[in-house]
Amino acid sequence: MNDLLSTLYSKLAASTSLTDYLSTYRGNPAIFTGGLAPRDADLPYVHIGMVVDEPHDTKTTRGREIITDVQIWFPDNGSVLDAHAAAETIRDLLHRGTFSISNYTFILSSTTITQLGPDDDAIGLNVELRLLMEKTS
Repeated sequence: MNDLLSTLYSKLAASTSLTDYLSTYRGNPAIFTGGLAPRDADLPYVHIGMVVDEPHDTKTTRGREIITDVQIWFPDNGSVLDAHAAAETIRDLLHRGTFSISNYTFILSSTTITQLGPDDDAIGLNVELRLLMEKTS
């Protein structure tokens, strides 16, 4: 669902409230989509990955429920304050937000934040985004 990944990237990259927390990668905010973040990316960065794409059909309509993980990773320096502030910024941008996806009418978005824990000297938080959409054509 490339439209969704592009929309999420654009929404996050346009927010200086978020990008002020992030490193840069090749001249852009360190926000990555798809597979894994590049090995040479410096922390902190955001990684957007598709997790679940299920039908959300009714008797008369066709739709999708999409759950996407938006992870933010920071150096584990003994404080999680910046990581939590950045995760809250992501939540504010996405929770009950509106999204433009080709051939779909947007119905609802909601978010949940969970801590991923330290991993190789990094701390991660996951902002799970749940979208409901109805097919228009």
